[in-house]
Amino acid sequence: MRQARETGFRSIRESTTNGYSRFLSESEREALFKTYRLDSIDAAWKSLYAALDLFESALIEVCESLSYGCPNRRKAIEEYIETLRTEQ
Repeated sequence: MRQARETGFRSIRESTTNGYSRFLSESEREALFKTYRLDSIDAAWKSLYAALDLFESALIEVCESLSYGCPNRRKAIEEYIETLRTEQ
């Protein structure tokens, strides 16, 4: 946090909180912050799944608001991700 103040840049948490506060609940913001964790390969994979959870949640909400049938492709996406993961 100190480096961010010295350089004039805000941390991801600071900049994200300000912009999304109006649109996301507290739990959604915390889920979003989990997608920024890239300090190890395992953390990066977990971040990808956290992003997938957020995207799926947003998809469901949008589909419901438009009275549109929500496609459920989660299993296929997870299988694809696991294929990529095993190839690394």
